[in-house]
Amino acid sequence: MKLRPFLCAAIVGLATLSAGSAIAEPSPSEIAVARKLFGEATELRTQKRWAKAAEKLQKVVKIKETPGVLYHLAFCEEQLGQFVEALVNYDRAAELLSKGAEADDVKALLGPARQRLIRRTPTLRILLPSDASGLEVRLDGRRLSKAVLSEPVLLNPGSHKLSVTSPRYEEHAQKVEVAEGERRKLRVKMRSRGEAPVAKKPPESPAGGKPNDDPTEDKAPNSGVTKTIVLATEGVLAVLGIGAGLFFTIQSNGATEDADNTAVEIDTTSGRDNGCTNPTPDVANLCARLVDERDSAAQASDFAVIGYVAGGVAALALIGTVVLWPSDAETASRSRFRVGAAPIPGGGAVSLGGWF
Repeated sequence: MKLRPFLCAAIVGLATLSAGSAIAEPSPSEIAVARKLFGEATELRTQKRWAKAAEKLQKVVKIKETPGVLYHLAFCEEQLGQFVEALVNYDRAAELLSKGAEADDVKALLGPARQRLIRRTPTLRILLPSDASGLEVRLDGRRLSKAVLSEPVLLNPGSHKLSVTSPRYEEHAQKVEVAEGERRKLRVKMRSRGEAPVAKKPPESPAGGKPNDDPTEDKAPNSGVTKTIVLATEGVLAVLGIGAGLFFTIQSNGATEDADNTAVEIDTTSGRDNGCTNPTPDVANLCARLVDERDSAAQASDFAVIGYVAGGVAALALIGTVVLWPSDAETASRSRFRVGAAPIPGGGAVSLGGWF
């Protein structure tokens, strides 16, 4: 039966812990500890406890560095999103194999694993100003050598901090987000020390002449927008007022009809007209109901009148707004406020007008 790649590599990893080079060969006691740690890491890996497994494999590497152990460590780091560290360990395993280490099963697994991880690992290419000199570039707090500045830098997926400093320029610092498999280019713009920020161009006058030199000049609001809001408000008020009038008219008519029916019932029961005058006990409740129904009818009628009046006023205001509202050009040519005075018999009058 064919073993899974992980089990095959695990067997090779255990085997290579027994075979070593003639240089700095670990003692038998150290080999025993390494085998124990490797076995524990193998069990943790089957449980997908990648961080704990990687921790134990790192201890094994310090005792005995073999292609199998490095392969397993890199695989755990890959699952943890530590792509760059995993690539380093995959490459180190390949280096040991090229120097004669025996691990054929690991060799078969190593190539596909490395190619897969290269495709997943994001890169960042930092583009600096061509005229900038003496720059120091730090990524996640570590200084980048000049040799790699023009090349794509391998990064783990996630957030990174970029800092560029120079005696001639202001410090440039920013957070850089890279996703799995992303190939990103980042152009850095530096600003000379003491260089003032670019000032915004002042607005020109409507006629295209000189900018407005008076910052305190009152600006007219957008008349078109205001007019739309006013028209909409007046239209809504008109509809609500007329609607309320119709509703209470129906309520009033209903209450009046109920009162008429109750009055007929009272006359029939008492056997006389105006049965509520000195009512007998058998019609007293009917008379009280008649009073309530007539009060309800009168009250609903009053509300209907109020609704019709309010709707009518709003409708008139709507018509007035449509007819009398000045255009934007007319508004701009007028001052915001206008004050006037005129004599009248017995005194004088002061008027105040304006637009909104």
